[in-house]
Amino acid sequence: MKKCGVLISQLICIAMFSGCISTSNFQEWSGPQEFDGQGGAFTTKDGIDIYSGGTPNKKCRILGVIRTQTMSRASLIMLFGDSWSESSLVKEAKKRGGDAIIIADNKTQSWLSGGNDGNGNSQLVTDASNEHIAILVKYVGDVRPQSVSPEIEEKLIGHWTFISTPDMAIHGELDFTFLPQNRYKLISSLTTTNGQLVSPTPEEDGRYYFTGNKLVTWSDKDEKPDSPVAFSVADTHLTIQAGQRLCVFQRQAQ
Repeated sequence: MKKCGVLISQLICIAMFSGCISTSNFQEWSGPQEFDGQGGAFTTKDGIDIYSGGTPNKKCRILGVIRTQTMSRASLIMLFGDSWSESSLVKEAKKRGGDAIIIADNKTQSWLSGGNDGNGNSQLVTDASNEHIAILVKYVGDVRPQSVSPEIEEKLIGHWTFISTPDMAIHGELDFTFLPQNRYKLISSLTTTNGQLVSPTPEEDGRYYFTGNKLVTWSDKDEKPDSPVAFSVADTHLTIQAGQRLCVFQRQAQ
């Protein structure tokens, strides 16, 4: 899980050498002001919680709606559009005194445009725009404690295989097997497009436990556990929040 997050961070650094245009605007909210959140998947960037699924597990006051638009090459939008848009969202949230943003919608459009390469030759390129609509909220109540139910713990036990998507730019397989007595085994052959191993060790054994409603893994070779991660599990799919990405695993037959 932590290895996938490191890979994404490396890819985002590459994008900083590529151009893009990112804008945002804010609209104040005139509807019902406060609501009780139920919890969900989120990451934290510069002190702002970004909810890609669900809502904060707190009482919240709605400040307004933020709309961002990022324009660049389609291939870069596919890989890094979320990162650029999130930076604009976070900047606007801090400016307005918010604590969290809840992603409400995400749209991508693409089109062909003409241009010249470095040698002056004409070429067609695909440009794209990525638009995020997010609700900006401020926390006004304490976190309501949540914990993982015994039913969820039981569903987690089993063999899970990572489902890679083209935008992750990685190849190979990653298997997680969660065992009784809170033990796990990881087997990874994931590599980047340059052939570099994502995980420094192809096999890993350790234990797992829960902090509140989050999953914690602790390798037998490490002196301290990995950071807690948000997760959800169903009969056939396991979803883990790794950095800014949702990593999806499919259950395998025993």
